[in-house]
Amino acid sequence: VTTTTGAVTTTTGAVTTTTGAVTTTTATVTTTTATVTTSTTIPTTTTTTTNTTTTTAAPGFTKFSFTTVAGSPTCGGVGVNTPASVAPFSGGIFNAAGTIVRNLGANCLYLGSGGSATPSNTNGAGTQTILNIVSQSGDVLNVGPSAGMNGFTCSQGPLATKHCANALGTACSSDANCPAAVVGSCQFDPRCNFGAPIPVQAAVAACAVNTIIAPGISGTVNQATGAASLTVPLQSYTYITVSTASNGNSPCPQCLAGVCMGGKRNGLACAQPAGGNFTLECQPNDSEFLGPLTVTLGPLTTGNSTMQAPVAPDPRDGLFCPTQTVGSSKGAFGLSVIRRIDENGANPGPLTDGLGHNGTLTSIFCVPASASGTINAQAGLPGPGGVSITAQFKLF
Repeated sequence: VTTTTGAVTTTTGAVTTTTGAVTTTTATVTTTTATVTTSTTIPTTTTTTTNTTTTTAAPGFTKFSFTTVAGSPTCGGVGVNTPASVAPFSGGIFNAAGTIVRNLGANCLYLGSGGSATPSNTNGAGTQTILNIVSQSGDVLNVGPSAGMNGFTCSQGPLATKHCANALGTACSSDANCPAAVVGSCQFDPRCNFGAPIPVQAAVAACAVNTIIAPGISGTVNQATGAASLTVPLQSYTYITVSTASNGNSPCPQCLAGVCMGGKRNGLACAQPAGGNFTLECQPNDSEFLGPLTVTLGPLTTGNSTMQAPVAPDPRDGLFCPTQTVGSSKGAFGLSVIRRIDENGANPGPLTDGLGHNGTLTSIFCVPASASGTINAQAGLPGPGGVSITAQFKLF
């Protein structure tokens, strides 16, 4: 009998019986087992999961602004001394050995080489600058020029039309069309100002009014930290003025008790500034215009700013700016020993709650020579400049 695992066959043979001797035959039974192999194929599935996180500004935020707040009550006299600057400080100036010589006050403006005879100035408080949020990448907001609420809060470049800065009612195409053909007097009509007028109290009194030029203010703001970096292109209109009792003994007209003292709006009402007496509502007379200075604050940042001058034996020892020539006044801000300027910014922190948060913007820059040799001599121009702006930052 053969048994096969697989198809099974059974055979029945005939049975024979014989009487007599009995013979028994034993058949050998062979069993064969076939090995069956089963293969199972299991499909393999690969799943890829991508997690994407997008941070967006809180709904309704379309603008960013910073509004100046009070800083140091005294920024310092000539050479940042007599009087010295008073805390809070935002930086310092150092000699060639790296030793600090003077502290720089917060919310203060410093100008000129070591030959400057001009005291430093406060930036005042209550001046707002508004920018549009134009795009976003994660927490970084790209900001650009805005019409703001008026010419005092906007951040746009000038109009396409031109008038004489020393006679604003006179249209012009060149300086020759303006009174006395003063160099730089034919200007594109400014739409926006930046900050309050800046008095320059020295042998020759002057007042500087900053206007924003093309392409306007732009930059980035991190909504999670408040870190900001802006480029601020400025045309600084300089006026030669006279300090008299009628303008509060100041090179720039002042707003005193709600009335402009001096300048083109003398005797007219003005909104008293939150800090100090200088406001864009009270500006010098057009006829006092001397000429423009072009300065770019770039970057104006909540980070730290540093400018280092060459040191001896370099022939340009102590000269901070490319336009300064060998033999001109070394150093900075009325001190010939200065070789390094530091300004320290401060991030305001998260801005996504829509509330105001205080921080500090800083910039160190170069100031060109003006059209007046007298102004250049007393302000140490061309030369370096340093500014810190204590401000309240806000998204809205």
